Amino acid sequence: MIAGLTLLTQLLVTNPGTISTYQAPAKFAYAKVVPGGTTILPNGRFLTPLGDRLYTGEDLWNVLVNPAQTHAVGFHDGGMTIYDLKTKKSTRLERKAIAPAGAFLPNGDLLVSLGDAYQLELLKANTWESLGFINLKTDTHPYPYINDVVIDPKTMLAYGVDISYQDVVTFDLKTRQLLHRTPAGRQPYALSFDPQTKQLFVANIGIFNYSRVPAPEDGKGNPRGLNTPAFAFPTEESEKGIYKEGRFVPGLGSPYVPDAHSLFQYTLANPKAPKLKSSAKTGLLIHSPTTAGKAVGGSSPNAVITTSKGIIVSNANNDTVQIFDPKTLKSKAQIRLAPVPELAGLRGTIPTGMALDSKSETLYVCCSGINAIAVINLKSNRVLGYIPTGWFPMQVRLANKAKSLVVATQKVLAAALVAPSPHASPVTKDTDSRTCPA
Repeated sequence: MIAGLTLLTQLLVTNPGTISTYQAPAKFAYAKVVPGGTTILPNGRFLTPLGDRLYTGEDLWNVLVNPAQTHAVGFHDGGMTIYDLKTKKSTRLERKAIAPAGAFLPNGDLLVSLGDAYQLELLKANTWESLGFINLKTDTHPYPYINDVVIDPKTMLAYGVDISYQDVVTFDLKTRQLLHRTPAGRQPYALSFDPQTKQLFVANIGIFNYSRVPAPEDGKGNPRGLNTPAFAFPTEESEKGIYKEGRFVPGLGSPYVPDAHSLFQYTLANPKAPKLKSSAKTGLLIHSPTTAGKAVGGSSPNAVITTSKGIIVSNANNDTVQIFDPKTLKSKAQIRLAPVPELAGLRGTIPTGMALDSKSETLYVCCSGINAIAVINLKSNRVLGYIPTGWFPMQVRLANKAKSLVVATQKVLAAALVAPSPHASPVTKDTDSRTCPA
């Protein structure tokens, strides 16, 4: 299963006189679903996931494991599915407007973002009864959307990224109030809290500064919107804006500003009001040279975790995991993810969610594009291999004292409980091409 290829076969000349051939393993076989066996996807790739299948709802974007490691919570369309990891019994909680964001308190209570309902909700541990809400909607910010959230258990403050208004938002869990907003970069997507240094790190996934198209002046345009696109890209109008159909349409801004595709660092000297300390661009800069020509688009940093090795970011558009110094935000290392070394110049692995086993210094990274979990030794920054998953893994969590992984796969209806391995999964190249030599 080679990610990012649209042709049936890919030929690479690795040495003079030698041609390596890569193709979708299904060849001419029809797509089919085989639970417990080899599923064939419409693109010709195979799915051979390890572990128990824990079925949830459609579009499973995120999964959390509670502090006691007894339950896993999957966030999907229409609500959450909570699994008892011992009995495999499940409980479904309906929440129509839920976002794929939540965090556990040390006592097992669960804080979740209700997305388009403009609220956070606190749920009681084990019974999952509602303990109350934090309202986010205000006159100045009527359409907030919290896409990720973390908790400082000592202060009982929570921090969320509002992707609608591009802010870091502070919440008081004791008083159930929104306390403060701090500007973030473009489309803040994920954040991580470092309890040792009392800092927040935010991954800004966006490249443009989007804004609403205003209503036209009376009698000068269609109040329902524009009849034709406001501008092309890249143009001066797309950056600065244009007067069109009776209104001024704001531009998208420059894609090269520090806010775009970046990592922001905030200090918490005042825990209620995070203060921006520094920022860094992640991954490859737009139009920078690569093995396949100039880089197209930005790096798309979509997950961030704090570790003793540094701040780790997954760059989905660059197929890299990047490690930053927590003091200077200088890049210390970039780890390339590819199913085989010969294809490292192509893109499509799509690294997303991450989990760290701090004891063994092993990093697990969802590779959404190749339906696998990358296993990385942070002592050597070496990719040890890949564990096969279901279709499009988005998040991975440790469970069972780091003896198991819980993986959320976004497509179809399932999460999986698998046992981690420090090496590539034991599948053969006859059935699956995700294995990578260590």
